[in-house]
Amino acid sequence: MRWRQEYPQQWAREREALDAAGWAWREVEAPLPDGSRRTFVDISLPMGGGILEVRCDYPDSYPYFAPHVYAPLGTFARHQNPLQGTLCLLAREGEDWEPASDTLAGLLQRQFVQVQAANQPQAQPDEVAAIEDHAAEPLSMFLPTVRESVVLVPDQTPPTQVSAGRLDLELLPKHEVVVEPPSLRVLVRRVCDANGAPLVEQPLSVVTRASEIRGFWARLAERPSVDDRSAPLRNQFVDQARAANREFADMFRTARDGQLVLFGFVYTDETSWREHHDDWTFLVLKFSVQKRPTRKVGYTTWFVRTDWVDTNATTQRAPFLAPLAGQRALIVGLGSLGSPVCVQLARAGVGTLQLLDSDVLQAGNSVRWAYGLEHVGYDKATALALRLAQDYPRTKVLPERLRIGVDSGDYDRLQAMVRAADIVVDASASHRVSAFLSTLCWERGRPYVWLTTTPGARHGAVGRAHRGTYSCWRCYLRAMTAGEVRTPPVADEREVQPGGCSQPTFIGAALDSDEIALLASRLTVATLSRGQPHGYPDFDWNVAIGDMADGARSIAAQWTTYQVARRPDCELCATS
Repeated sequence: MRWRQEYPQQWAREREALDAAGWAWREVEAPLPDGSRRTFVDISLPMGGGILEVRCDYPDSYPYFAPHVYAPLGTFARHQNPLQGTLCLLAREGEDWEPASDTLAGLLQRQFVQVQAANQPQAQPDEVAAIEDHAAEPLSMFLPTVRESVVLVPDQTPPTQVSAGRLDLELLPKHEVVVEPPSLRVLVRRVCDANGAPLVEQPLSVVTRASEIRGFWARLAERPSVDDRSAPLRNQFVDQARAANREFADMFRTARDGQLVLFGFVYTDETSWREHHDDWTFLVLKFSVQKRPTRKVGYTTWFVRTDWVDTNATTQRAPFLAPLAGQRALIVGLGSLGSPVCVQLARAGVGTLQLLDSDVLQAGNSVRWAYGLEHVGYDKATALALRLAQDYPRTKVLPERLRIGVDSGDYDRLQAMVRAADIVVDASASHRVSAFLSTLCWERGRPYVWLTTTPGARHGAVGRAHRGTYSCWRCYLRAMTAGEVRTPPVADEREVQPGGCSQPTFIGAALDSDEIALLASRLTVATLSRGQPHGYPDFDWNVAIGDMADGARSIAAQWTTYQVARRPDCELCATS
C-alpha cells in the first residue's frame, strides 16, 4: 500500500495500537476482482464470549480516510452493509474520523461495542438512539445500481390491498453516457393494477417521450432478503418478480430479442431513522432470444436507482418555500438579470411564472444569461419556458412576447398580466418601462420588485414597492436624487455591438450581475411569503445598493440597505 511508503511512521503507529489492544492480528495478501492483489489486516475481535474474524482494508488515501472493516455477511442486522459486509463504524460517511490522531485499533475500541449494543435484541430504543447515527438504512441504499440511470416515482404508492400490476412509463431526455448497460432515465407516469386501471397518477407534467420499455410491479410482504448467497442477487429478484406478477412471468415466453422491461418492487422499509414507509427497488431486464434450433430466452439484469420526484422531495429540504406553490409571478425583461431570477423562482417552487420579453437569445448572451447555447435563436421567453419546464416541472411557465410601447394593445395585455400576478418583477433595464410598470402595479395593488445594474455589471440596485406597505418606485428615485440613497457607481462605460446584435450593449459578466439577481430573487420570495405561516423570512428594508467591486478591485458582494420612506410630495403615495 502506497501510504505505508509515504508515511512509514503512520504504519508504525498503527501496529503499536493494534498490539496494545491485545487482539490477535495478521497481515494477509488476497486477490481483488480485477486480478491484482492487496494487503489486508485480519483481526480476531472478542464478541459475546466468542471471536469474530474481521478483515480490514486501509484505503490508499489513508490516513485522511478511515479503514474499512468487513465482517461475515449477516453478522448484524443494523450498521452492516447487507451485500458487502462493511461495518458502519462512523456516521455521515466517516466525517468523525480524525486523520491526525485516529487509528484502526482506536476506531474499533470505540465503535465496535456500539454496533454490538445497537444490535442486541433486548436493547432499549432510548439506549440505541443515544449511541447510533439518526439515519435510515434502507435496502435500496446498498444495491449496486447502474450509473447515469434513474426511475422517478411519485410520492404516493399503490394501496396495500393491490398486490401487482403494470407501470405506465415515459422516457426522460438523456445524454448517452453509459452504453452497456444502457442509460435509462424513466418517469413512472402511472401505477396501474393488473387490468390497467390507474392506482397512482404522476401529478407532474415533465418533458418526456414515448416509452420503449414495458413496466410491471409487485408489492412484497416484507423487505427483500439478500441473505441467500447460493444464487446471484439479481436473479433472486427476478425469481420473486416472476412469482409475484403473472403478466411479467409471461414475458419470458413472448419477449423479443433486445427488449427492455422494468420491474418495480414496493415494500415497507426504514426510509428515515426508525420510521418505516413504502420504498421502491427497480430492476431492468434486457432479453436475449435465440430462435433456432429452438426458442431459448435469456436475460441480463441490473438495478436502477429510485428517486422521488413529487412535492415531498423538495418541501422536506426547504419547508419554508411551501407557500410559494400557489403563487404567480410576472417577470418583465429576461436578459442578464431577469433570466437568473426566473431560474431561482422556479427552483424555489413558485407555482406559475409569466415571462415577458421581445428579444431573441443570441450565442453571445451566454456569458451572462441563465443558460447556454441549447435554445439560441428562440425568443428568450420561449427558451426559458422550454428549459424550466424540463428542469422544474412543478412550476407552470407562460411565455409572452410583447414590445411595451410598440405593440398594439400593449396596455390591455400588460394590465391583464399584472392583475393575474401576485407579484411583478421588473428586470427590463428600461427607465420608461419601469415608470409605466411600477405605476400600473401601484394602481392595481400588486407588489413590485425591481433590479438594475450599472454599466460594467459590478454595481446595482434591488428594491420593492407596494401600496399600503412600502414607498413607491418614484420615492426611491427622489431619495437617490436627494442623496438619501447612494447612487450605484459605474464600473465600465464602454459599449460594444457584437455581430448580429441590433443595438450596442454593455460590458459585464454573470460573475457579478448574478449577485444582483440572487438578492432580487430572495426579496421576491420574501415578499410572496409575507403573512404565510412558516414562510421565507422577510427583510427589514425596501432598497439595497450592491457592490461587487471597489474601484478596480473585486470584493465580496456588499450591500447597503435602506428603508425608504414615502415622500410627502409624492402624488402616488399621497393617494394610498
